Amino acid sequence: MKQLLFIAQLIFLLGIAGNARADKVYLKNGRSMEGVISRENDEYVELNIEIGTVKFYRNQIDRIVRSSETARKDIEQTWEEERLKKEAELEKQKEEARNFRKEIKAERIGDHLLVNALINGKAKAKLMLDTGASNVMLSLKKAKELGLDIEKDDKPDAKMKLADGTEVEVKMLELKTMSLDGAEAKEVEAAVILNEGTFKDFDGLLGMSYLKFFKFEINLEQNKLILQSQQEDEKGTGSSR
Repeated sequence: MKQLLFIAQLIFLLGIAGNARADKVYLKNGRSMEGVISRENDEYVELNIEIGTVKFYRNQIDRIVRSSETARKDIEQTWEEERLKKEAELEKQKEEARNFRKEIKAERIGDHLLVNALINGKAKAKLMLDTGASNVMLSLKKAKELGLDIEKDDKPDAKMKLADGTEVEVKMLELKTMSLDGAEAKEVEAAVILNEGTFKDFDGLLGMSYLKFFKFEINLEQNKLILQSQQEDEKGTGSSR
């Protein structure tokens, strides 16, 4: 992907050269490159190609075709305009992240809420919201659907107690991503319950290892989980009503 982006940027530079002629360095190996000469001496020539500077030693160079001062200024102005445009787009993305807010509709079962999650970008899971659980917890069946290399007979990493007092054996792992309606968290700690049949109507628990990435609110009146962006000092803060 990075290579394709680099090629695209070079094509863009060639387009600029078509409108405002750039300096062109011809090498002895038959290759050439266009840009703006930013520095040169008896030993080497430095060529600015916007995305960086390339240094060519004199013994590599066959000849140099130089542009006019006006053409160089036009090219540098175009580069500066592109730089400012990219900075503005990045600032816009940061602002959107700061104002992030998602209202996630949940399914109500008694006093509990169930939400749909997308795990590792490929498997959906119905999880019960549990702020008392330190980790996301998944059933063995759902772990197998995810293609995780976990079996019932695997040696457990720990034993945990669920809210109803049930003691279960778990295997700890890290999920690459977990997303609720586009609210994505990366490197989410999770526990796979090795005891089969622990969960009947859902696939696991949505615990704090995911919720800690957001400022969250649980609205039982409207059956909603509200996720918002947060400051560093607000990690994992939540409320319920």
